[in-house]
Amino acid sequence: MSSPRPGAPLPPYVYRRRRIVALAVLALVVWLLVAAISGIVGLFTGGNSAKPAASQSATAAPASEACAPGSVAVTAHVGTAASEDQAAFAKTAKPYIWFTIENTTTTACKFDYVAGATFFTVTSGAETIWTNKDCATFAQGQDAVIDLQPGAAQASAPILWPRSRSSQSTGCELTGNVVAAPGAYHLVATVSNIHSADVQFLIN
Repeated sequence: MSSPRPGAPLPPYVYRRRRIVALAVLALVVWLLVAAISGIVGLFTGGNSAKPAASQSATAAPASEACAPGSVAVTAHVGTAASEDQAAFAKTAKPYIWFTIENTTTTACKFDYVAGATFFTVTSGAETIWTNKDCATFAQGQDAVIDLQPGAAQASAPILWPRSRSSQSTGCELTGNVVAAPGAYHLVATVSNIHSADVQFLIN
């Protein structure tokens, strides 16, 4: 078979093959970009889910056993929307609340996250002021099994306490409820029936 003369048009099948190869290379580049972007987004949003984010470490030992009683510590937090702890708030400020859970042992374990047994309680003295168990969205939580690596605290997404009282009849939003007065308040986070220590904060 003779070679094409210099400058002569190539057979149509050659152009078709070149287009197929170019499209395949383009598809590969697009797939790599999407995979890279997805990884970056997951890295920065993994701790902002409704429940604590499962560990994404590729080198972490997989959990095989359930977390033993007393091996998971719950910590309540009060602060800003950026998950920064804060102990006092201005008169018009509305605190954000969240919790962290931590495996206090040296071995990875599987934690049963029970949405119906996970909630926040704000009190003043002996009186319960607000709890998200009164929120309409409380029943929408989903149970999950979370791998907890040793010593690696996992945080829930911060939610707003609108500075209101709550009740089963009026819900937990500010509309329809009395605004909580300035003073000292206490927050307890309960996760799968595990209670945090009491955290005090002030509203001026």
